[in-house]
Amino acid sequence: TKNIDAGIARLALFQTRSGGFSYWPGQNRVSHWGTNYAGHFLVIAKKKGYYVPDYLYSKWLDYQMSARHQGLSNQVYRAYLLALSGNPDISAMNALRYNLSKMRNQEKWMLAAAYKLTGMSDQANKIKLKATFSIKKYFETGGTYGSALRDKAIILNSLVDLNEEADVLEQQLNTVI
Repeated sequence: TKNIDAGIARLALFQTRSGGFSYWPGQNRVSHWGTNYAGHFLVIAKKKGYYVPDYLYSKWLDYQMSARHQGLSNQVYRAYLLALSGNPDISAMNALRYNLSKMRNQEKWMLAAAYKLTGMSDQANKIKLKATFSIKKYFETGGTYGSALRDKAIILNSLVDLNEEADVLEQQLNTVI
């Protein structure tokens, strides 16, 4: 609890006036992926019963609800987080659904999870049919700070959100990892 509380307090140093989060404490420039990542931590912490100050959470949520992130990965992550927080942006999710051919597999899985979290299992299942577990090896030092390992973790997290059966998860774990 002490470490989670300290992490939440530390995130406040990164939040900009707009509600997004910067890459470094005290900066004014919003990092889109950093905002998503920090918000993901806040949503999970709040769901697990940790104290997340309203000013911190609500400013982030307001930012996410009004922001239009650059890049497909950031947009999908934003849509997923809004669904996870109970504030889905269905119009953004629907617009993203029309870009499935441009998405990498981890983005498809995350979008499917967003639909599932929103209670739209039929759409989630349609997207799942177009997603595989194939991940290319790479490593980014900027942008979304992505890597093959991170993308595998996104897929596994999405499978959990999609309530995949234990035997399916076990089978896919072997494929993904």
